[in-house]
Amino acid sequence: MKSAGSSTSTIMCAEAALIDHLRPLSDLAHTHGGRVSHSDGDRVFFVFDSASSGVAAGVEMLQRAEHSSPAARLRIGLATGDVTWVDVVCSGAAVVSSARLFGHARPGQLLVNNIVRWLAAGSSFVTIGPIDLDEHDEAAETFAVEWEPTGLAPDDHEPGEHPPIPLPAALATTARQRLVGRADEWSILAGAWARAESGGREVVLIGGEAGAGKTRLAAEFARQCHDAGAIVLLGTCDEELALPFQPWVHALDHLLRSLPGYGRPINADRDLGDLLMLLPQLERLLPGLPRPASADPQTERYLLFSAVDRVLASAARRAPLVLLLDDVHWAGRQTLELLRHLVRSGSAAMKGLPFFGGMTPYLTMVE
Repeated sequence: MKSAGSSTSTIMCAEAALIDHLRPLSDLAHTHGGRVSHSDGDRVFFVFDSASSGVAAGVEMLQRAEHSSPAARLRIGLATGDVTWVDVVCSGAAVVSSARLFGHARPGQLLVNNIVRWLAAGSSFVTIGPIDLDEHDEAAETFAVEWEPTGLAPDDHEPGEHPPIPLPAALATTARQRLVGRADEWSILAGAWARAESGGREVVLIGGEAGAGKTRLAAEFARQCHDAGAIVLLGTCDEELALPFQPWVHALDHLLRSLPGYGRPINADRDLGDLLMLLPQLERLLPGLPRPASADPQTERYLLFSAVDRVLASAARRAPLVLLLDDVHWAGRQTLELLRHLVRSGSAAMKGLPFFGGMTPYLTMVE
């Protein structure tokens, strides 16, 4: 074995038996960027890149556990601090603190150390008092995360439980006149959408002469999908303003601005950080995001493309997703490279990576 060095990480300690029994709890941790470090039999340890991601995962895990059958009263300890890595297993102060917090937690409780409280400023905390959290038996202030039951079991979600993502303004303001003479094309789109709703990714290319109604057809179909509960994103290419990744910037900006917390509760900070190349305003809106890793251009591009893929997949887990890219004949090279990456790698990634938790409904219309 060889050491991989040290870092500052957020460590979650939870009951291994419940996590193993309730597989969706482990999936929730992965959704928020968590990964398993190790298990010591009774306890399992997850590693998160940020305190806010760890808190968000812990709260959702407690909410999900409450609706299991029979009801499970999960308890969790969460601590941020220094850790040492040997291969993929970590040890150190944060691991010890999370385990001691777990030991003091009552069923249904998420206890955190003071560093987590400061870093996850968007959450609410109740002071518990001093607890011995390290190997030197020095008492430290401890806090419990305040959380509310969802009131609904995971399989009983009402359609309005998640705040709906509004239609992009360009689609919402277009007059809805009756579309005629497009029965065959509409049928092709409907078939692609049905396959996407069944768990795949579909790409439909819409071509034709200028003025033939390509944009109108795609827009009307996208609006129908939105009326049925889908998330609809729109990206437009411009002949006179060929900015890098232009349609992706439009689509992702609309998505993240429409999500609670600019998407932070459902996305890993490392993915949002990798999007700073496209959306530099996220650094102001989401303080504490990690900067994109400095590497050779091909690696940086791969990290960016992978982050876009994961953020779109995260949105598609909330509701079926329709992505409309308009006037792609004006697209620049970077825009097309990202589209090609999503088309080529998406389906295989969905099947192979546990992060995604299975396939997600995803339809891309390119005009």
